[in-house]
Amino acid sequence: MAKKTKRKKNKVTAKKQPLAQNTTVSDQLSSRLIHAGQLSLAGQHQEVLNLCMEELNENPMSGHAHNTLGVTFLHMEKPEDALRHFAEAVALDQTVSQFHFNKALTEQYLGQIANCIESAQKALTLNPDYIEAWNTLGLAYNSLGEYEPAKNAFKNAIRIDADHGEAWVNLCGVLQELEAGQEAISAGKRGVELRPDLPESYYNLARAYDSVERWEESIIEYQKCISAFPDYARAYINVSRSLSSIGEHVLAENLGRNAIQMLPDNPLAYTNTGLGIFGQGRYREALEMYRKVLEIDPESVAAHNNIAHTALAIEEFSYGWEEYEYGFLTGHRGPLRSSGIPFWEGEAVGGKTIHVVGEQGIGEQLMFSTMIPDLVADGANVVFECEKRLAPLYQRSCPDITVVPLALIKEPQSPVLDEMDIDFRCAVGSLGRKYRTSVGDFHPREGFLKADEALVRKCRERYQTDNNDLIIGISWRSGSKRHGTQKNIDIEFWEPILRLPRCRFVSLQYGEVSEDVAKAKEHFGVDIVVDPEISALASLEQCAAQISAVDLVISISNATVHMAGALGKEAWMMLSLVPCWHWFVDRPDSLWYKSVSKHRQAGDRDWIPVIESVASRLQTKLASKPEL
Repeated sequence: MAKKTKRKKNKVTAKKQPLAQNTTVSDQLSSRLIHAGQLSLAGQHQEVLNLCMEELNENPMSGHAHNTLGVTFLHMEKPEDALRHFAEAVALDQTVSQFHFNKALTEQYLGQIANCIESAQKALTLNPDYIEAWNTLGLAYNSLGEYEPAKNAFKNAIRIDADHGEAWVNLCGVLQELEAGQEAISAGKRGVELRPDLPESYYNLARAYDSVERWEESIIEYQKCISAFPDYARAYINVSRSLSSIGEHVLAENLGRNAIQMLPDNPLAYTNTGLGIFGQGRYREALEMYRKVLEIDPESVAAHNNIAHTALAIEEFSYGWEEYEYGFLTGHRGPLRSSGIPFWEGEAVGGKTIHVVGEQGIGEQLMFSTMIPDLVADGANVVFECEKRLAPLYQRSCPDITVVPLALIKEPQSPVLDEMDIDFRCAVGSLGRKYRTSVGDFHPREGFLKADEALVRKCRERYQTDNNDLIIGISWRSGSKRHGTQKNIDIEFWEPILRLPRCRFVSLQYGEVSEDVAKAKEHFGVDIVVDPEISALASLEQCAAQISAVDLVISISNATVHMAGALGKEAWMMLSLVPCWHWFVDRPDSLWYKSVSKHRQAGDRDWIPVIESVASRLQTKLASKPEL
């Protein structure tokens, strides 16, 4: 596995607080300090310094003079001098909350966060209703990643003044870090309402929409930010990623390049521009963008992960699999349970027992498990821990390995594992580093899973017609919010396929389909069979039986295709221009499954030629099928 590196986040952008001038009742201040305060507001810094020094010559114990000096030095961008005077003001008079607050602000500016927190808390002890001190305290906690106390600080500011816009803006940001997306959106809307003059208001609200994958709404807020604040580079960076998420790759690239011009040393600008380029199928240009990220930030796990997906897509396995290991650090491949058992790094496995752990979704586990026979052929005793719903299928179909259901991290692992003497463990996707280092290493598997025969017979009986129609299982939608917009083919586009005679179409689509089925009936006069006895999401045994019962599967790229390939069922897959990396580039066949073939878009979002190609191929297949 790759070396663990701290993951960097796109932090909350928060408004800094104004410095507190001397607000003590004027008769407690000398006329000289009152005049100095007026000059400070006018930006006449040298005159202020002169007046304050005169005051200190006459009254060396004047904390207010030191406070005014501190404010002036900060305006002059001399924070170390400012901090020295604020500290002196505090030392002379511990009872003035403004002195502690200004000291906290300066410590925050200098990155002395622990001291900042202490000073802000002292200000609040003296004045619990000091809104700016609460806000500063929240910013300090946020910068340390202590999001719960940061949230509480911002909420205290709002409790004192429900119309304090900066606190709402900052609360929006910290709620995202706490994965409270809907609350963050509510706070962000309030922030925009109160402080439409701040770019951070729109920016944080847009990021809140991003956090719950409401891409269109996030794009609207980023665009508002860019329109009102055209020099706010972060909005260009983040809207680029959101645009890629809905398939607007050209615009994503263009705005990403704008961000690079504005912030040439910002790694996210290159990352998100790279995503836009990748989405257009320009893989090698995308690789260059991701490598630029590593020049700026060598520890960027996101860049390594993006390089992995791009390199593997173009069949550059020599380094693609190594980069793929960074997926554990991005969360893409999920966490693995802590264990004292060493990870397998390619050592000889003859007579050794290897615990292979399933990862990611159903499709990935099916696909990567095609490499387990290579491990067995090398003499390993394999125990495969796979998704609970898959375990019965593997137990029935693979007697040469031990299969146990995958336990969640918070659950105890299978007692079978506790009883075994295991030498190594390995995530199933990591087998590629050893067994798939070139195209020649791939051996597309024929059906290696077996559905329950009794369930298959029952399904077949329900689907057969008196006319010997071809029974075709269809799936048209993905469950992925991020990738679904590019994968999905709305049922309206399926007309050239659905109108073909001598076909019986069966829904293999998981999730609610009643609206789409009604559309097919209304527009094309086609009855798509929805089997009430099958719940593909709840039972993969039922899913496997249903797929085994049809003659042919026609589907977009989703778990249905992986299951069909694992069962050896003929499947025609309709792919977007830039699909998931594991379908590779410009390859009509599948390197994973022998029974899967592909129909790929020639242009972005143009599904009509793909549908027509499948319809034409289906007509040819029907012509060779005898009628009863």
